[in-house]
Amino acid sequence: MYNVWALFSGVGLTINYLVTQDFGAKVMKKGIERTQMALYLCLVAGMPVLLMGAFASEEVLKLIGDELPEAGGSYLEFRFIAMIFSIFIFVFHSFFRGIGDTKTPMAISIIGNILMVFFTYSLTYGNLGF
Repeated sequence: MYNVWALFSGVGLTINYLVTQDFGAKVMKKGIERTQMALYLCLVAGMPVLLMGAFASEEVLKLIGDELPEAGGSYLEFRFIAMIFSIFIFVFHSFFRGIGDTKTPMAISIIGNILMVFFTYSLTYGNLGF
């Protein structure tokens, strides 16, 4: 999972670099085109991740030597699905940072982290009616 995450964070960092150059040169049309290209790349590269998560989670766990792949298979499915969203978040955050808007990605990250803590707490321990 971390190798896939590293690959897509690299795409985001590249967009940040390229959009920053285009924004500084006042050719944002080119920056938007590059961002669209990155989103298409993420869509194409995300399909194998989604398919692997949907159909081969247990096999991935068996491949790495997990002794109880059935127990972790459903968890890994959710991790693969979450990775798809992360792929696009990398690109959007990088675009906003590239145009000098650091507040929007920060606000989205804060909201996302608050939701993650809430759902982790409530779903893990069955609290708050979950």
